[in-house]
Amino acid sequence: MESEKEGFPVTAAREIKLLKSMAHPNIVKLKSICASSSEAVFLVFEYLEFDLAGLLPAGLTMAQVKYILRGILQALHYLHSHGVLHRDLKGSNVLVGRDGAIKLADFGLAKCMRHPDLRTTRMLTNRVVTLWYRPPEVLLGATSYGPSVDMWGVGCILLELISGRAVFTGQDELTQLRAICERCGPMVGGWPWLRLMGEMPSPGISLEAEFGPRLGELGMNLVRGLLAMDPEQRIDTETALKHPWFQEEPLACLSTELINPTIEGDCHEFEFKQRKRNVKQRVSS
Repeated sequence: MESEKEGFPVTAAREIKLLKSMAHPNIVKLKSICASSSEAVFLVFEYLEFDLAGLLPAGLTMAQVKYILRGILQALHYLHSHGVLHRDLKGSNVLVGRDGAIKLADFGLAKCMRHPDLRTTRMLTNRVVTLWYRPPEVLLGATSYGPSVDMWGVGCILLELISGRAVFTGQDELTQLRAICERCGPMVGGWPWLRLMGEMPSPGISLEAEFGPRLGELGMNLVRGLLAMDPEQRIDTETALKHPWFQEEPLACLSTELINPTIEGDCHEFEFKQRKRNVKQRVSS
């Protein structure tokens, strides 16, 4: 299994090697590498003004959602076709330029697999993917997986683009599993984790009930393909990019229509959280 104790030099070296080997318009560019006298290594990337976490509060149209999702899928299609798993898809790792560029960033957990088709018998760490975007099989401790781990993250991001917030929000692995099953239904076959919970999760508001009115039947079909509880049933990037949801109205917007020109300044997850803290401080005072 991959070491769970990999230090900064190891992860940084892996990220540098991956980024230097990749060239795609939807993947952030590594511009230079600098080392200080204290042996610290600094990676210098191209700058984009927003990330999805900072952009979501502005609200998005369905045409903008389709444009963003297509950019994410194009980046993943390139990665997967080159035998690379990202393993940490979330809104703050999707950068957005004021010119409408969509770029996948943060390859600290990315892994280059031995075979281009991503099929492997090697043991991998399950200490990957931020909790709210982690697929159920990884929550259950799977150590042999493929591109389906990234596709689950795409499904989570799609619903987040619609609602403006994360959909599955557990506090730990067990409550995360419960949150998923309350919305998506139980896993097929009565998997052993049910015994750990002590009881079946109570049904919550289904994804169809919450998102169906906005996404429609084709959109929900795509969601079901991305968020299939069985990783073997999850669709791949090629299937997702060809999904008829992208061909129905409204079509994806143009790059020049993504960012409202009235939005001033830059906004990433860090700045957005800082602004929220400042507002709370002013209210409490």
